[in-house]
Amino acid sequence: GAGVGTEGTSFSFLVKENNYLGKGLSVDASLNVSEHAIRGGLSIEEPNFRNSGNLVWGGLTNVKADRPDSGYENTLTKFDLGTKFEHLTNLYVSPNISLTFDDLTVTDNASSSMKKQAGNFTELTFGYGIEKDNRDRPFMPTSGSVVSFHQGLPLYSDQASIYNSIYYTKYHLFTENVIGALKFYGANVIAIEDDVRLSKRLHIPSRRLRGFESHKVGPKDGADYVGGNYATALNFEAALPNLLPESTQTEIAVFMDMGNLWGVDYDSSINDSSGIRSSVGVSSNVYTPIGPLSFVFALPMTKESTDTTQTFKFQLGTSF
Repeated sequence: GAGVGTEGTSFSFLVKENNYLGKGLSVDASLNVSEHAIRGGLSIEEPNFRNSGNLVWGGLTNVKADRPDSGYENTLTKFDLGTKFEHLTNLYVSPNISLTFDDLTVTDNASSSMKKQAGNFTELTFGYGIEKDNRDRPFMPTSGSVVSFHQGLPLYSDQASIYNSIYYTKYHLFTENVIGALKFYGANVIAIEDDVRLSKRLHIPSRRLRGFESHKVGPKDGADYVGGNYATALNFEAALPNLLPESTQTEIAVFMDMGNLWGVDYDSSINDSSGIRSSVGVSSNVYTPIGPLSFVFALPMTKESTDTTQTFKFQLGTSF
């Protein structure tokens, strides 16, 4: 596959077998190259482990990321093993364990506080997720809600921290021409000892705060966007499925996004840039002969002086 967009170009390669050795195993190997990262991995899933109906998965991933706007680059190698099962009706539990090796290098022009965080880190983590899904259907739902909570707890770590996140989405069908969605995201990462290292600090996902450049919102240490210890976002969306004729293969939605990213534990003198960012705009997905084309027109309404806005964003991708 290949893609091009506002955030640069990308190339990907994937080989997948859905019934490996006739045992119902899903095995895939992948490689993805983008402007800021090279990601490769191998994963194995068994959707019906020993006829229990439970999903069991494991894998190996290696990511080399270059974040010049955040003042560092790192290579992260991760081994993980987990399962997912339905505990009660529509209530899913997904425990997992992972072993990671993080080789973190800080840029030469980074601050002295950031340079102290460079090094090699090993971490063994137990994580789990709890999800309640009451949507009427997984794809393009019109009613219901889905809420999930995730937590990562260090069993062993050179620099231990606890991660928590919550996602909530509520759908409502106003008319056959308007489908509303309310979305909430919140996350924090808290150091148990020392500070949260640069590669584990939080950034608001770009799809949660449109109208702002990815990884260019929130606290800055000199010229570097270092992320925060806390992140939150609230989204209001209205999908308009019948605005254009079906033959155009175009989906259009209007939105209002709000978010905040704050907290710098490793240096109290840094302005944590706490403040509500917000934007309104229109998003669209167009299914073209060469692949899906998505674009966003957004008008930032409130921002902090350190944030970088982005009025227009697009992405075109294809597979071959």
